[in-house]
Amino acid sequence: APRGVLVASDAIGMGLNLNIRRIIFTSMHKFDGTCTRRLTAPEVRQIAGRAGRFRSAHPEGHVLCLHAADVPLLHDAMATHVPVMRVATLMPRPEDLASFALARPEMRYDDSLKRFARHAVVSEHYRLGDMDAMFQLATMLQNVAGWLTPEELYTFCSSPTDPTDPPCAAALIRFASAYAHDGDVPGELAVGRSPVLLPETESELKALEAAHRVCDL
Repeated sequence: APRGVLVASDAIGMGLNLNIRRIIFTSMHKFDGTCTRRLTAPEVRQIAGRAGRFRSAHPEGHVLCLHAADVPLLHDAMATHVPVMRVATLMPRPEDLASFALARPEMRYDDSLKRFARHAVVSEHYRLGDMDAMFQLATMLQNVAGWLTPEELYTFCSSPTDPTDPPCAAALIRFASAYAHDGDVPGELAVGRSPVLLPETESELKALEAAHRVCDL
């Protein structure tokens, strides 16, 4: 019978239930945006756990490494005791933020988010997630906030936009402005003028990377 091969990043470990019989690690290290580091035991277990899932076509899974030198690292990670999680992180529900904002029509949306975060109370088993990026995006969108509902503002403010990335930040403002006035975001507004397909200089490469980040929003 034909067998399929899925080539994936470590994102496959984020709760995907697929019919996978074998996981093969090409490396036991990853670049995390800052440096190249060894995969932690929880990361290894989460990725390895995609092989052999209950009620899948392969109830029994197998895990191995492409390079023999990585096998001891795999064994070590699988044998490492992972502490029980005592506290989980939660983000506010959109409807809760909307109700909070609607009850305070005189308050700016970014101030409403900050006030909600200051006064939010959760049980001992949870903590409120980091909302700093959402605060910054809400401040950036203040000029169009009056034409958007709290639910719509939440959608834009919870987008994967880095407030410190000028191309992405400017694109988000364009998207929100277009939606506020027309109720739609045209595809060409996201793509704009296509940069060169084969960059030859560092500046062209940066322009292409910025265009990709914008399209990824």
